[in-house]
Amino acid sequence: MTDVQRKVVNMIFKSNLWKYAYFALALTAMPAMAQEEEVPSEPSSLPSSSSGGSTGSRATPTGELPPPVLPKAKIHSLAEQKKNCAKVEGRYITYYERIFKVEKCKRREFIVEEGIEPNLKGIKVMNADGDMIAMLPEGKPLNQPAHKKVYTCAQLEGHYVITGGDDIYFIEKCHKRLFPDLDTYSDHSAKRGKRNQDILELDDEQVYKIAEGTPIKSSLDAEFKKLLDADTGVDVIPLAEACKGLNGKFVAYYSKIYRIEKCRKEPVDPLMFGKRYPKYAPMELSSEQWISIPTGKDHKL
Repeated sequence: MTDVQRKVVNMIFKSNLWKYAYFALALTAMPAMAQEEEVPSEPSSLPSSSSGGSTGSRATPTGELPPPVLPKAKIHSLAEQKKNCAKVEGRYITYYERIFKVEKCKRREFIVEEGIEPNLKGIKVMNADGDMIAMLPEGKPLNQPAHKKVYTCAQLEGHYVITGGDDIYFIEKCHKRLFPDLDTYSDHSAKRGKRNQDILELDDEQVYKIAEGTPIKSSLDAEFKKLLDADTGVDVIPLAEACKGLNGKFVAYYSKIYRIEKCRKEPVDPLMFGKRYPKYAPMELSSEQWISIPTGKDHKL
């Protein structure tokens, strides 16, 4: 280093300019460092099904996921199998929505169906991962799917049936006749004196095999036509007068049941109402009251 260079260096240190020079060099290097950090890493491999975190299933077009696929069995040492089995022997375990009971180191599945739920009250259920499920051999199911009774056409004659989709039919001459609404069913059963007749629940396959009949005409059509006909003389009255003394009470109009809330008539399921209040006789509305009180949302019992 020459004398001139030494003098320049001494001047920089004495005047604290060296600090600014240091920061200038650091700022110059930062873009290069950031660029190196922003380089994407190689994509990581997907976890295997044995990890329990992935089922290997893709969503359906409706957005629902199919049932989880159980991981394939793996070869483990006898010591590992005994250790794993000892943790869950005699206990209930779950893998996603599937339920098993471990008996003699085998997983026995409880097949869950609508209306058939395992009674696990007071029983501690353990969440199992994919490794545990794969290590436990499959045993016989704890139960079998329920088989619903199959009815003949003659047995269904004159009966009301309901499907899983809540459609109600009347079976007449071996044909199924669809009710367009619940009010029409109530009117139909009341006229036949069968208001309290049990509705048979059939699966969709049984109902599909019954020949299609003519749908039953809605009783609401005739009712509204009668009310709105100018010759009937039904007048709209003030709301305060129409619902006076009715708030908080159940009322009836023909086969329909309502709960009056804030001067709104909220429809009530007549079947549920009959079961909940078998001895209660609601007050009957006049046509003027019925047409004058606005309809609100459905009332849940």
